[in-house]
Amino acid sequence: MKRLIGSMLAITACTGAAHGAVPPGPYPQKSIRIIVPFAPQGPNDILARLVGQKLNETWGQQVIVDNRPGGGTVIGTELAARAPADGYTLLMVSTSTAVNPTLKRTLPYDTVRDFAPVIRLAETPNVLASHPSLPATNVAGLVKLAKAKPGEITYASGGVGTSTHLGGEMLAMMGGVKMTHVAYKGAAPGVPTIGETLPGFGANSWFGIFAPANTPREIVTRLNTEIARVLATPAVREQLALDGAEVIANTPEQFAEHFRSEIAKWGKVVELAGVRER
Repeated sequence: MKRLIGSMLAITACTGAAHGAVPPGPYPQKSIRIIVPFAPQGPNDILARLVGQKLNETWGQQVIVDNRPGGGTVIGTELAARAPADGYTLLMVSTSTAVNPTLKRTLPYDTVRDFAPVIRLAETPNVLASHPSLPATNVAGLVKLAKAKPGEITYASGGVGTSTHLGGEMLAMMGGVKMTHVAYKGAAPGVPTIGETLPGFGANSWFGIFAPANTPREIVTRLNTEIARVLATPAVREQLALDGAEVIANTPEQFAEHFRSEIAKWGKVVELAGVRER
């Protein structure tokens, strides 16, 4: 497994209301699809496959990971939004899901209304690294250098709207500097964290699972309970820890609250940084 780098009341209501009919018999009775709106081998894909394998072992039903990259996660997310609310199609979500409502002018779905949070799986810290030739060895030195050379310091990220991109924009805003972003296609001991230099800074990558809105509460609860059990096993915790990830495994309601706060936080960064798509 590769290293993982890096009104919301409506959501809570969706997780608590069972508008859809519960399928007859115990759940699940057939294979489950987890749509991953990213290319294979990235952190979202790896985590989805890890969870899917364990659910397969427990339930005896195949869990299929369906990679649908493109459109800054919009293609796969729209596909999940239009799926039946029966618990057999799930969506792997991450920080990008909370960023897109502000970043993109239009979306073919409503991120709040069309999904029911199931569980926040894990989160990983992003890492700030520099070339040895850069005359700065910590965040304070970087901010000082960037102030002396406005716009001349460039930073790379895994793509527009990712937590690494907006984390860089947040650093620039909180440090009162101007840096130039360079987007790429994919996603240190003894060094102070950014938050130690700029109090209040926080730009972790997180990963979770959504289901289509109106998925029966019984199914959301079953998924949450079983996935939380999987994440609590020593083998899974150890694997994620080796890759720098911390298990979260919270309730649907807690995930809904977290998602609401992420939309607000990253929405402010997108607006102030002027990175909203035209």
